[in-house]
Parts: sequence; C-alpha cells; structure tokens
Amino acid sequence: MRSSHTIPSFYFFCLRKWAVILVVLTVTLPLWAQEEPVARVVKSRGEVLLRREATPDFNATIQPAMDLYNGDAIRAGEDGFASVIFLDDKTLLKVKASTQFQFVESENARTLDLQYGTLRSTLPQPIKSFRVETPVSVASVKGTDFWLIHDLRAGVDRAYGLEGVVEILNTISQITQNLTPNTMIISTAGGQVTPPIPVRPEEMPTDPDEEVPEPEPEAEPQEEGVEEEVPEAEPDVGEAPGQLEELFIGEEPPVEEPPVQAAEEEAEEAAEPKKAGPGLGLGLGSVTLDDQVYYQIALRPELTFGKVGIGLDIVGYMDAQGNFRKDEWDEPSDYLDKVLYFRYGTDQDPFFFKIGAMPSVQYGFGALMNNYSNMAEFPQVRRVGFEIGGRIKENFSLKGFTADLKEFGDRGGLVGLRGSYRLSKSFPLTLGVNFVGDLNQYGGLKDKDEDGRPDILDDFPDDEDYWLDSDENGVPDDIDPDIDGDGFTDNSPDPANQPNSDIDGIARKPEPFSKKDTSRVTYGLSVDLSYPVISKESFGLVAYTEVGMMNYGGELTAITTEDTLEKSMGFGVVGPGLRAQILKFINVSLEYRYSSPLFVPGFFNSTYDFERAQIQFLTTPNDSSYVETKDQAIVNNAYALSGYYGSASANLFNLVTFSAGYQQLSPSKADTSARDYNSFIAQLDINTDPIPKISEATAYYVRTNDDNPFDFKNPSSNTTWGYRLGYELGPGVSLIYNQQVSYRFVAGEVKEVRLLTIETAFNF
Repeated sequence: MRSSHTIPSFYFFCLRKWAVILVVLTVTLPLWAQEEPVARVVKSRGEVLLRREATPDFNATIQPAMDLYNGDAIRAGEDGFASVIFLDDKTLLKVKASTQFQFVESENARTLDLQYGTLRSTLPQPIKSFRVETPVSVASVKGTDFWLIHDLRAGVDRAYGLEGVVEILNTISQITQNLTPNTMIISTAGGQVTPPIPVRPEEMPTDPDEEVPEPEPEAEPQEEGVEEEVPEAEPDVGEAPGQLEELFIGEEPPVEEPPVQAAEEEAEEAAEPKKAGPGLGLGLGSVTLDDQVYYQIALRPELTFGKVGIGLDIVGYMDAQGNFRKDEWDEPSDYLDKVLYFRYGTDQDPFFFKIGAMPSVQYGFGALMNNYSNMAEFPQVRRVGFEIGGRIKENFSLKGFTADLKEFGDRGGLVGLRGSYRLSKSFPLTLGVNFVGDLNQYGGLKDKDEDGRPDILDDFPDDEDYWLDSDENGVPDDIDPDIDGDGFTDNSPDPANQPNSDIDGIARKPEPFSKKDTSRVTYGLSVDLSYPVISKESFGLVAYTEVGMMNYGGELTAITTEDTLEKSMGFGVVGPGLRAQILKFINVSLEYRYSSPLFVPGFFNSTYDFERAQIQFLTTPNDSSYVETKDQAIVNNAYALSGYYGSASANLFNLVTFSAGYQQLSPSKADTSARDYNSFIAQLDINTDPIPKISEATAYYVRTNDDNPFDFKNPSSNTTWGYRLGYELGPGVSLIYNQQVSYRFVAGEVKEVRLLTIETAFNF
C-alpha cells in the first residue's frame, strides 16, 4: 500500500514531465511550421532587415545564403540592396533601396505583397502563377521580366516592361492594361490606368547589378570567389497624377537621381526600343442633341510620348437624311473641342499642365470644392479645361485651373488656385491655401449662337442677330412689319378704325435676359491642414481640417418666422476629420461640419455645371421668367448648420467596388422655416471579368442639399443619376449604353433631362 506522500510525488513528477514537453514544443513548433524554405538570399549590401512571420519587428539582418520562408518580410533601407532567388523555379528578385515587401505563398500561387519601393522580377520558367500586389494594383505574369514601383505617399504605381507581357490591374477601378517590353504603365489610387507609354532604356529603373563603377587605376586584384561591390543608385519614386489629393502617408522615398550610364560598348550594342503604336478607340452609335437623334461616328486615339500625352475625340453626327451636323465644325473653337486632353507631366513634377477633360478636381477637403468635373454634360456640352503648376520646391507645390478655356477667354467660367507647403519629412504637417470662384454664374445658361440670350429664351437660337418673335410667325421682330400679328402694319393708321391700336402701342414679348449685359461672381477662400497620424501596413490614418468662406455676387435672402436675413458672405468649417485605409481595400472618412448662415459646404461639386444658373418660368416659356443662380437657389439657410459627413468605399474581392457619402446638417434653432441640408452620393462598379458578355457595369446617384436625399420617388433639381453598361459583341468590340438623368425647374415643376448615348466601341 502506497503512503500518503507517494501520490503527490507522482503527480509532481508528471507535471514536471509535461512542462518539459511543453517547453520543447514551444521552441520547436515554429521551426516545424516553417517547413521548407521558399527562397534564398543571393547577395545583400547596406541595411536590409528581415522580419519572420512569427515576430512583430524587423530584428534580423539579411545575409547571403540565408533561407527565407512563407510569411517573411524584407525591408531595405536607404542604402540597401538585395538579390533573392526562389528555390523551385529560379525566379530572381532584385530589391532596391527604400523597399518593403512580404512573401505570400499558396499551393498554386506566389504573391509578393509590395508595401512600398522598387522590385525587379525575372521569371524564366515559373511553375505557379506569380503576382506582385500593391495597395493600388496587381501585376500578374507567366514568365517575364519587369520592374514595379509603388510610391506610398502618392498612391501611384509605375510598371516597366523588359520582356514578355504583364497584366496590370488597378484594384480601385478594375481597369487593366497589358505591359509590353520597353513601355511603362502608371496606375493611381484614383483608379486611373494609362495605356503603355514608350520608354527608352535610360528611363528605366537602374539595376545595381548592371551599374558600372568608375575605373580605378590602381585597383587591387580580387580574390577568386569574392564579388566586386557596385555603387548603389538612388531609389525610384512613383509618379503622381494631377488629380491625386496631397495626403502624405508613410515615409517619402528619396527622388531618383539620373541613372549611372552603362559602358560605352554596351550602349552601342543596346537596341532601340520599339515604338508602341497609339491607342485607338472607335465609337459607333446614336446620341440625342437638341431633341434630335443623330448617328454618332467617333475616333478616340490616345498618343503618348514620354511625359506628353494626347487624347482626341473626333466626332461626327449624321441625321436620318445622311447630313452631317455642321455645328461641330463651323467655328475655330470647334476644333479645340476635338482635343479630349493634352498633358505634360504630373503635379509631382517641377512643371506640368493639362488641357481638356477633367474628370475630377479637388482643391482642399470639401469646404469649397468637392470632386468637381467639367464632363458632367459630355458629350452634349464639351468644356476644355486647363490646369497648370508643379512642385516648385521639395516641400512646396502650386497649381491652378479653369474649367473651360472658351468661357475663361470671355471673362467667365470656374477657376481655382491651390498652394501647399509641407513643413518637413520628420514633421509632415501640410498647409494648403485654396481659391475657387465662378467669374460669371450666368455662363451656365446654354447659348449656341453666343448672342447672350439663353437658348431657352431665344426664338432664334442659331442666329446671333435675332432673338425675338412676338407673334411666333418665324419672322424676327426687327424685320417683321407686323410684330404683334394683329393684321395691321405697325405704326400705321387703320383705314376702317382710326386710330389703330398699333399707333398707341405694339404688344410684344419682353426683351429676354442677356448674360452679356450682366454677371454674377461668386468665390471662396479656404485654408486646410493635414497630418498622417498612423502609417502602418494594414492601417493608415490622416487627420485634417479646412476653414473656408464664400462671397456671393449680391445679397442673399433667408426668411425666418422672426425676421429676414440678408447677407452676401458666409463661412464654414470642415473637420476635424479623419480618413483611414484599412487592410488596403477599405477607405473610411468621418468629419464634423459647421456652416454659418448662408453657407453650404462643397458648393462647387460634381453637379455644379447643372446648377450654376437656371431659367425659372412663372407659368410657361412665353410668359414672365427670371434667372436663378445656384447661390440664389440653394444657399438660403437662415440659421447656422452643424452636423457630420461620412464616406466609405470598399473593394470586395476584386468583384465589386462600392463608394458612398452622406452629409447631415441641421439648423441650430427650431423654426418652422428651418430645414436640413442633407446629401447622399453613391457609386457602384462591378468587375465584369467573371461575367460572360458584359464588358463594364457602373451606376451612380447624386443628390445634394435636400431635406430627404433618399426620397427617390420625388427627385429634385439637385438630383443626378445614371449608369453605364457594356455588352461584349466580340473580342475588342462592345456595345456601350450610357444614360444620365438630371432634373431642372421649368414652369414651376421639376422636369427630367435625359442624356442617352448608345455606341459600339472598338479597341485596337
């Protein structure tokens, strides 16, 4: 029989045994989990650090012959360089300075998660699919040689082709382009993807292994097997597009210096790159212009030469009788309309400019301007915008724009100017100053013959010499002997009934409004601040604020139950606000907003050209009318408003991209005349690659400054919605159905304005 002391001793022995086993498992399990290495370091120099998957920090230095495992991450410092080879298929990676990426392996796919910096991937015979992913793009290849650069600050990717073909997919817009040898593709966080741009060898990123050092006259002979060290070139930096916001997230990589030239004999042997042919689009379909249906024939070539890019829109409209619409070619300014865009450089260059289409312009954080576009009524209305500026110094940028050169030349149009200054790299607080103004809101009234009389009030909209026809007999009042159509010659006696009433006075229509005789200017000034709070791989956070004021062309009136408020100015605050990027595919923003009486944030928005000025009829177009500008129509809050604005966007598994924004502003006082100023904007883009026969699918809805923006059954004049659907007829051929619907007040009612385009698009 065991004693009472024997059993505790036995349990203590078992406990100690299991403790030893647990310690052994804790130490050895991570090693078992690593299994076989996936790659090995060939060479390294400078600061190149390693982070194992099970550790939180980069705490090991890369050494030649070191094994690398799935989940490991590499970070090269400003003087770092490393070569890495995959063990199974001999794929070679070149890791340049200021670069960080992670290995992500699966059974059938190999992925490099590039957080920032520059990688060269050379794949002689890959045994599984190979991808390089950034927060903006995905590069997919099956045997090729290419460079990929991700600029974390600007949110821009640059891909350079050396051999083979690489598919570049923008994860925001789902647009793809094929990268070919001796070309470059730019992919941005705004969803833009350029066609392949021809580049010369000296414009490519420099490979440290191919750089030739200056000869040394008394160089000591190297021992066999010791590799000669080559001087490191400065790292590459991505090129930012003109429409990107100036939010700084993460450390800014240094700008690349001119590459080291190759040896003279190598330069002589280098072949000239093949010139890539121009991108060419052809559109065939129908479009409604001035309530008449035309057949549309459109050529849309895109040409690129280094930093120069040209997009043309050569369009002809033919009626049912086979006659071409002459209005598109009868004036010198019509030829300017055929330039969709012409650009040189980007706003990250010392100098850039762009002329033509402007899909999105954002100066500041929304106090004055919120994603204005001069293409809201394209192609029915073609505006030729112009933007110019550049990065004057490393920390200072200046740029300005006008929405329409033709209107600007006539002393009108929307204009803007922005200057920004970043304090330093170590303290990247950015200060921005913005000016946005409309030199004449009446420019929003359509006037084809440019006689100053809006088309809707002009009895002869195609003749600049005449605009009145009181008796509607087709003869202008200026040459009509019987203006009022009473059967008697004006100012002559009536033989039967003297005196004739025409002697006493002729009944005629009132002189229509002329936008040449008057103008209404409105403008705003604002100051903004932004600062990157958190810059992590899976989470980025930027704080910002903007204070702005608006000055209107005349006094605005807001009536309350107590009194009448008349002012010509107002001010507002956007922020404090936060914008976050979560797990690379979710973007969220939330901000506080405050508006004084007679101020509405985001006055210059995506629907501004619809709202600039409208004709309001008391009954019918033949009766009395008046012109109402946007500030007169919507800026009538008698009380201060406060509330919030939030937005969110997400890319779900590269299948659906959805974005939405909502504003709620409530008055500070309870009053029967007070109302809310709420807005809702939403857009849905579907990746149609998995859907047979559907080439594209997009839908959007915009409704601003309404009591209830979700009252879809009762749209207001602040409402615009539409969709674009493409049906693939064959390889490179799609039928595009594009519809946009907006609303205007006519004769006291909200009338629908529908713009419809159906075309067959050919991509060569």
